[in-house]
Amino acid sequence: SMSDYLNSKAPPGPLLVLPPDDFYQMPYSWGYYGNDGFITSLLSREVVDPSAQGYDRVSSELSATDAQVAQALLERRWGLANQLLAALGTPLILVRGDVLASFPGRDITSPAALVAGLLSDPHVRLLHRAGPLDVFAVVGAAVHATALSHRIATVNSSAPDLQVLPLLPEGTSLVTSPMRTGLPAVIQAPPESRWRLEGDTLTVDLAAPAGWAYRMVALSPAGVPVISGSVTGVRGGRQYQLRTALGAQQLVDGSLRSGPWQSNVGNCNDFGGRNVGAALHGSLIPAAGPAGAPALRLEATTDSACESTALRWSGGSLLLSLWVRHVSGAPPRVCLWESALRRCSVQTPGLESGPAWTHVQAVITPNPEAGELTLFAYADSMVAGQYTVNEYADAAAYPVVAPLGAVALLATPSTPAPSHLQLLTANSSYSGAWTANHGQHVLVDGLRNGWLVPSNRTEGLDPHYVPAQWDTLAQLTSALAGLAILTALILKDLPVPWGIHTRHTNQRGQGL
Repeated sequence: SMSDYLNSKAPPGPLLVLPPDDFYQMPYSWGYYGNDGFITSLLSREVVDPSAQGYDRVSSELSATDAQVAQALLERRWGLANQLLAALGTPLILVRGDVLASFPGRDITSPAALVAGLLSDPHVRLLHRAGPLDVFAVVGAAVHATALSHRIATVNSSAPDLQVLPLLPEGTSLVTSPMRTGLPAVIQAPPESRWRLEGDTLTVDLAAPAGWAYRMVALSPAGVPVISGSVTGVRGGRQYQLRTALGAQQLVDGSLRSGPWQSNVGNCNDFGGRNVGAALHGSLIPAAGPAGAPALRLEATTDSACESTALRWSGGSLLLSLWVRHVSGAPPRVCLWESALRRCSVQTPGLESGPAWTHVQAVITPNPEAGELTLFAYADSMVAGQYTVNEYADAAAYPVVAPLGAVALLATPSTPAPSHLQLLTANSSYSGAWTANHGQHVLVDGLRNGWLVPSNRTEGLDPHYVPAQWDTLAQLTSALAGLAILTALILKDLPVPWGIHTRHTNQRGQGL
């Protein structure tokens, strides 16, 4: 019923599907648990419905914006929600009330809470209801293939936090670019993985060139941990240094100063039925780690050597930090094990590392129902005869109150930009395979294609997609392979499986 309405009676424009998928398999009240691609198959319009951890690659910016729309509706931040929907180019919103938000072990936003938020949002109106499904429309939203704007701000990230949009003049588009003379700018703090960990304090430096006035803003409504800062003069401008203290260490013995985590190394990939004790080895090497710290050395010639240490965790996000060194075989790997759910809240299949010690850190948010947490480190040998040696040192886990990366400097130019520069945006996902007759191709809001053009040259731009070389080659290769299989079957006088078909996805995510 809903698909019939959306295909024949609803206003035009792309559709955003909520709640956001936390996994590519979603649970439904009518007994279905699986990929929700049937939604796009039923609709004859563009649909934005990114799936986390699915088969198709989804940009982190699209997933983040999708989640921010839902969060803005829950927090009644109507202005932000409206601007995020405009950035996505989705004037229609479908809320799937048949999704089981309470499904065990999942983190799914309540559809009922989203509907309540949308019904209160002055920027949207309810269009149609079919059973547990609700469709809303943004009031006054216009659908255009392209749009011109002269309100431009540069941003120093290809994945900008769009929560900054309400802090800028209405209608401002963020262009990923170095700062441009005369244009306002957003200098976004890097993600936590790029802050410097010094003891139990995180520090980051933000360059602030001359020619702009600056003010610091928190992008998250929950605020950020208490951040102290200092401003120093540097050649050509200033530098802001931000610092924040973290909570107490959560790992029972991340430093390894009391010895190895276990007296006997474990096997975390035991195929069973084989005596592999001599093939797995764990040892503590004093003063072998960074700054003379002890190091845990794991070795394996079959299966997976592992050791673990527990965390004193009572909820919330964690900043995980450790040093790794890869000696031979498979790369280092760690897992933060959620005992109650029997899964890893984070698993790094191949940490960036080499023969020298490498520092790795990331913010992790375990499931609230995770139960006890345990950090595992591995040496994997999954190929016959593979000798894997990895070393780990100085592991730590600190509580994080709020996203540290949700901090930015807003830069206002001392001299406004000349009015001749305009931005033409196309309602299509960004790809380097898009081109135009002139203008500079740019990434807009971390999502869309755009072209910076002089105001007197907006005609004849003609944005168009040129299939990438690999995409064209893949189509040709599959076509030839299919023809070869078909020919072989015919020559062998075998039944032809006419149901066999191939499917490709181009850089725009459209099936070919």
